Amino acid sequence: MNYYLSSLKFNSMMKAFLPLLFLAACSTFSFAQTATLPQPPSIKASPVIVKIKTTGLDATGYAAYLKMTTAIIMIDTTIKVSPKMAYMSIDMHGITGSSLAEMLAGNTYFWVTDKKGTNIKIGDKFLKRIKSAMETNDINFTAKIPFRIKTDIKNEYTVRFRWESKDRKKLIDFTVTK
Repeated sequence: MNYYLSSLKFNSMMKAFLPLLFLAACSTFSFAQTATLPQPPSIKASPVIVKIKTTGLDATGYAAYLKMTTAIIMIDTTIKVSPKMAYMSIDMHGITGSSLAEMLAGNTYFWVTDKKGTNIKIGDKFLKRIKSAMETNDINFTAKIPFRIKTDIKNEYTVRFRWESKDRKKLIDFTVTK
């Protein structure tokens, strides 16, 4: 009889626990968005904004409450996920002022516009990799944004990337025209 009562208690606890476990698992996924939100205004005016040194393609980058040693920006056409798309690669090195958990929990957005300023909806996958060194707590963040078909090299596109912390205080913002 005791075994029967304890198994009933266990089953009722599991029925209450499983929906909470499912919600916790779903809340850890982070999806980038494209062209569904209006672009935020420029962040250059705030006193806590620091300009980010970039190499590679001509770009402007800013960070708030974060420091970054450098960002390498290039076009990547070797990605196997979608062989017909070219990706804007933003490789950010030496990010300090945040933790790995905060970077993973933050929201990532990107916008792609054509020469006329019209938003272009991108259906391909946004790729990102965030890793950290335990010794220095420096974070490396690589963002790969699909922005055009590989063969479309004559048209000019503007790609804007933004990462925001959950509390929306810390952010990274890049604008690249290519």
